[in-house]
Amino acid sequence: MLEQTVKKLVFNYYIVFVLLVLTAIAGYLLQRVVIIDSFSKAGVLLQTINVLVLMICIPTSLKVFATKVGKLKELENEEEKLSGYLYWSKIRLIAIATPLLLSVLLHCIVRSSDNNYSMIFCAGMAGMALIFCKPLKKRVKEELGI
Repeated sequence: MLEQTVKKLVFNYYIVFVLLVLTAIAGYLLQRVVIIDSFSKAGVLLQTINVLVLMICIPTSLKVFATKVGKLKELENEEEKLSGYLYWSKIRLIAIATPLLLSVLLHCIVRSSDNNYSMIFCAGMAGMALIFCKPLKKRVKEELGI
């Protein structure tokens, strides 16, 4: 059961990278149609929303995950532990992937004359959080006390 759970988690983890590539391609294609100046009201609003999503999603998802996994550790049934861990790992992955994908998309469609790289920095922060959340069998065992 542990191996199946880790395989599902790894599959979901790498799906995020596939979505990242597809988002970059979509952003590249969209920039031919939609280009928003980073200093316009829409550009500032989109960038602000992205930064707020990043600042809220990543710390919140990590804290909620740690709290929920701590509660799962107390359960006796290993199957319940693993199913709960799978569920909360997916939630954490979605919460971290959202600002990552949004940052890449906004980098493509929000442009300025001075090469504003703030969305790349946001994507980098979300990407680092994603890298630290890579599912490993050892980590799953440690976190669940199996």
